[in-house]
Amino acid sequence: MTTQRLLLQAIDTGTAGFGLYADDPQPAMTALSDVRALAGRVLALATTQELAECLPADLLEPYNELLSMSVSDVANPSARLGFTSPPSAIATAVGLTAAVNILNQRSVREAGQAMRWLISARQQTAARVNPSMLAQWGIGTSAVFRSAQLAAVGPMLRPSEQLRHRVTSSRPDTLEAVSARTLDRSRSVPSVFWPAWSLRISPTQGSLTRLLRPALSCVLLIIGNRLEYADVSRRLSTVVKASRTSWFLQKLAADPAWPDILAALTRLADYLDECPAPIDYSRRRRLDYTGILPDAYWTEICRRTALLPGKGVRVRFARCLLYERLSGLPAEHAPSTFNITGPVFRAGLTDFATQLTPELVIELDRVADQFLQVNSIHEPLSWQPPNHLLEGLNFPGRDPETIDVNLLHGLIREPGMTLPRAAESLGTTSDTIRYLMECHPAIPVPMTIQRARAVGDVKRWARINLTANEVSRLLEEEGLSLQQIGARHGIGRRAIEALAREYSVITHRPRRPGPGPTPRVVISRDWLYDQHVNSQRTLTEIARETGMSQPNMVRWAARLNIPVRPGGGRSHTAALNIAKQAATCPSMLQKVLTGAGAWERLDRFVAIADQPSMTAGAAALGINRNALVLQINRIERELDGPVFFRGNHGRPMRLTDLGHQLLVAIAQAQPLRGLQS
Repeated sequence: MTTQRLLLQAIDTGTAGFGLYADDPQPAMTALSDVRALAGRVLALATTQELAECLPADLLEPYNELLSMSVSDVANPSARLGFTSPPSAIATAVGLTAAVNILNQRSVREAGQAMRWLISARQQTAARVNPSMLAQWGIGTSAVFRSAQLAAVGPMLRPSEQLRHRVTSSRPDTLEAVSARTLDRSRSVPSVFWPAWSLRISPTQGSLTRLLRPALSCVLLIIGNRLEYADVSRRLSTVVKASRTSWFLQKLAADPAWPDILAALTRLADYLDECPAPIDYSRRRRLDYTGILPDAYWTEICRRTALLPGKGVRVRFARCLLYERLSGLPAEHAPSTFNITGPVFRAGLTDFATQLTPELVIELDRVADQFLQVNSIHEPLSWQPPNHLLEGLNFPGRDPETIDVNLLHGLIREPGMTLPRAAESLGTTSDTIRYLMECHPAIPVPMTIQRARAVGDVKRWARINLTANEVSRLLEEEGLSLQQIGARHGIGRRAIEALAREYSVITHRPRRPGPGPTPRVVISRDWLYDQHVNSQRTLTEIARETGMSQPNMVRWAARLNIPVRPGGGRSHTAALNIAKQAATCPSMLQKVLTGAGAWERLDRFVAIADQPSMTAGAAALGINRNALVLQINRIERELDGPVFFRGNHGRPMRLTDLGHQLLVAIAQAQPLRGLQS
């Protein structure tokens, strides 16, 4: 009677709004096509035992009697209104009642579960189940009915088909109904899957987790469309093979948590289609990372954070860290200048996370932010999908947020503690520890000289306790020798001498006749630079004043990286003239009017301001490109910022805001020019 009432109501109103149609009402004729498709399948395939679970006894009993009768005994008039209709009203009632019971469920997913018994193992094996066979149920069916069919066969499909048809969503789709916007999802997906999600989803550990992350990104792009793995790999600029991605997908599907993993990936794909990530990873994959974090800047960072530079190895780790974070690509794809060298280097990169400190992370963030600004990108440095998409789901991996970070910091700062040992102590993986240390770097343990000796890090202790100002004060005000400073702090003279050289502080006690001690002369880089470069004094004059020989002063200038002018009175005179001009020019020009050839550099900067590239600018001036690049580099170094956005990937070179300011300053200074450099 319920079935009869719902069908008559749909026919009378012209619209079906019961059960799974409540959120998406369908025309009566379309809904009746759904009912007919289901009823026909019930009558063709259902057994008495299966019908007993979904039909009342007062209907099932006469139907069983009907089945026991011979065909000739069944009421079957020769002229029927519908030649495809069942042979009796009882059969019609059975098929329609079973069909409406399924369609009257509250949601598409519940309707799919209710009709799943129609796709039992005896009709077809899982290997033969595919979405195309659903079209055989009937023609003219509704999209909401097809979604219920997909929900029904979902667990029997191959993992890739489950993803493509979004079988765990509230409304599974046939591929023809998927919006084209899913093809643009690659802009919101990094080549290497987000670490926080990877650590929870991954049922593997170690190197397999590292290989799984690119495969997960590829899997995310096939959801809801027909993209092939090879096409997905090209879109993500990765080298992960289709066979590798398929293998990892099979491994995920074999895990008991696969339904939740499938649901999480589908939720994430739907979220990115509605709310694209604030980072355009497609653009970031195309950037040139060759010049990120120069050696000189890394040295300055180490000085400010009391970290040892590490003989060129740590700077490579830091560059890889920045590259992975900004580009979304694995470190193995970094430019060749990064010098990535196999598993040993990869292990060192993982261990580098334990050396991070809050101060060092701030410095690296500043480098990353400057890199994005130079490339005219106004995006966050990194991004993770929101955690609310994972609510109510269980995964094989442990949630990193459940690990006590304070306990981790205490472990990782113990002498001799390694990252794998810390992971073992906390019952997690090395990848999880690396992720947590990058997100929550540990504060350095207060370093005593005894601890420094125990861990073999005396130089770091000296950096922390003997700053450049302190070394200069001890040398200049207290008149201590390097050996005396070392003895005061319990370290050797050579360590103090190396530290003084690193700070560009040198000492010299000139040999002078006469009784009494000879006063010590402290020469810092800033003082020597001011005397020789800014005040234009010759090294000979400075050497005479300090009681040092001229060759010795030249050697110290080279050690302290002081630009030395070539000899000759004319060049000296020209430099002095430029210095006089600089005093009357705008403050910006005072920074770049230094030394011979200053105006020539500025004139060439003006001449190439509208050129599309350095090569074109050099050709227009008729000079060597390398010479022009060196001159522009010097201007940028003196201004402490770029004056051009360099051209790449078909984009022409153009002025930065700093470059425009320099053009204005040069134009204002033209009337003040006298003698040319």
